[in-house]
Amino acid sequence: MTLWTKETITGDLRDLPAGMQEIRTPEGELCRLPLPESGGRGRSEEIRLCDWATMRLEWYEAEGFHSRHGAEPGFLELSFCLSGRMGWQLRDGSGLYLGPGGLAIRLRESCSDSRLQFPLGYYAGLAFSVDTRTLDAQLPVPLAQMGVTGAGLLERYCPGGRSLALAAQAGVAPLLEPLARLPREARPAWGLLRIQELLLLLGALEQPELSSPEGWPRDQLAAIQAVHARLVEDLSRRYTIEELSREHLLNTSALKAGFKAVYGQPVGAYMRELRMREAARLLRESDLPIAGVAAAVGYENQGKFTRAFKEAVGLLPTEYRRQNGPLRGKQFPGVPRQ
Repeated sequence: MTLWTKETITGDLRDLPAGMQEIRTPEGELCRLPLPESGGRGRSEEIRLCDWATMRLEWYEAEGFHSRHGAEPGFLELSFCLSGRMGWQLRDGSGLYLGPGGLAIRLRESCSDSRLQFPLGYYAGLAFSVDTRTLDAQLPVPLAQMGVTGAGLLERYCPGGRSLALAAQAGVAPLLEPLARLPREARPAWGLLRIQELLLLLGALEQPELSSPEGWPRDQLAAIQAVHARLVEDLSRRYTIEELSREHLLNTSALKAGFKAVYGQPVGAYMRELRMREAARLLRESDLPIAGVAAAVGYENQGKFTRAFKEAVGLLPTEYRRQNGPLRGKQFPGVPRQ
């Protein structure tokens, strides 16, 4: 695929049974395994780049699943988000979240028993696993010339075993996004080149450019997820931030910051997009009058709904229903592509 949108991911995974993932091994073999605790679907392709690095392209349509793997020391895991959002609930109970263009850096041992979450219901990304000990024993000339070592990167980005999520950094997306569009046979060579460039880039980043870890305690994560469940259970209802704060025992600042960290948008923007998507679905799939569609997504005033829908989709509700087609990949203006 060249476009990693929710719609293209759903289309690509449609042939898989629910609760199943398809894995392509470095040897080119295909196998299907259950997605633990999930009714979703997923695919991943793992490519061995060299003795010290592997690359994985993965895409899922799921709410999340439990992940267990080896906890070998000295392995650096780098995850780059192409679209959607991904979060880890780590062994210490904290959470780490990653959005489009973001890069997560962590030790393999810190996430060997963790729950992966996809707050938007889908995710596509690239992941690199770097054996820093083997890297330093076979240090490529460009890294040696710049003084970049695996041990140095571990000390800089994962002191004390911490995990770090970097917001979109200049140079990272242009470096990695093309890998996901390459033919499969071209990925090993380009992947080896790009992982070296990425390590060079990480070695050159100035300390002030590093963002704070987006780690959230377990109790705050649970409260934020409960807020989300309340918001989406009935789109005809509207809640103020103050109401949600009182109900879930969060101060308003923590609620707003936590919601954006987990779901990628402020509460208001997230709910506007969700309401417009549901309105579009109802216009396509039901015979509700326009006023009924407006009420179903929380608009008492049909005129306000019509203006909001036109601003989001580019068509009046009546025009959209008449065309009776999907959004054809359009994103809502003002809303980042997920």
